[in-house]
Amino acid sequence: MKTRTKSLYRYAAFTVPLLTMLSAPARADYQIQIISPPDAVSAQAFGLNNAGIVTGVANDGTMVRSFTYDLKSGEYNYIEAAGEFSALEISNTGVIVGDLGDMCAIRDAKGDISTFPPPSNAPDSFCQARGVNSMGRVSGFEVAADGTWTGFIYDTKQATYETFLPSPTHIPVGLDERGRLAGNV
Repeated sequence: MKTRTKSLYRYAAFTVPLLTMLSAPARADYQIQIISPPDAVSAQAFGLNNAGIVTGVANDGTMVRSFTYDLKSGEYNYIEAAGEFSALEISNTGVIVGDLGDMCAIRDAKGDISTFPPPSNAPDSFCQARGVNSMGRVSGFEVAADGTWTGFIYDTKQATYETFLPSPTHIPVGLDERGRLAGNV
């Protein structure tokens, strides 16, 4: 799959939820926190856990790097990875999911990053993990080289996948502790 096409999938996966949020009516009782990692010219926050740790990606003008931000202490930490790791969601146990290259990726609470193959493990596919809960279940999607999307839930403890709702496009986003899934189908 060409890099440009993969970039379009990433852009669509990041932009669709943002457009949905922007269309919601404004409320005066919200508190806004600006998140701007050091040296970043742009940043996007994607995940937030109960401890107040935010995950996201920041662009410093030369490269895109993932970060965490602690709402309580105000500390930023860049996530070091061998490759471009996109940190998209964080569980209450500190596990972060996203993608590393074309593969779904998990960063455990110790900071070790591993990838796991998408459901079909097709060559030239793109996989992105979008949600994670404290029980080790991960939601995500794969886009095959032919443009076919497959949404899934991956059980990290059993190393099993569950696919759902055949659809031209899947973007699972959140997965709660009860196993309920939010996203687009």
